[in-house]
Amino acid sequence: MLQRIRAWITRERSMNKLALLTVCLVFTACGEAQPAGQDAAAGDTMQGTIPELRPADSSTALAIDATLTEWAVGLSRDSVPAGVVTINIRNSGTTAHALHIVGTGQDMATEAIAPGADVSMSLDLAAGEYRLVCPLDSAGVKHETKGMATRLRVY
Repeated sequence: MLQRIRAWITRERSMNKLALLTVCLVFTACGEAQPAGQDAAAGDTMQGTIPELRPADSSTALAIDATLTEWAVGLSRDSVPAGVVTINIRNSGTTAHALHIVGTGQDMATEAIAPGADVSMSLDLAAGEYRLVCPLDSAGVKHETKGMATRLRVY
């Protein structure tokens, strides 16, 4: 009888150790909570993660980046949710550019942006499709016709 009791106690201890090990592994695998887009180990922004959407409070705008170069308009995202959106524009080109946004009740443009300069604009965008172009021209040829045009989908 004593032998059976010892075997039962040994088996119970093994089960407790296994349960404790399982709990430790689960917590280790989950790691410490980090803000969206942050690497728990390095604190660096990760590439390819699901972007954070703006909070329900529309006073905080969702930001996207627009890069103007010869002869392209690049966006960090090609679609965003409806609401206030801040577009951070950088002219990475060697000549002046601007950004003109047209669609769903919007028709807004920046002034000419010098090479290397940054400009931001905030818009309250309704669902729909918007066209973003450089409205400037060089030697009588519009930058838009050289390829400085893209689309932004708002859902």
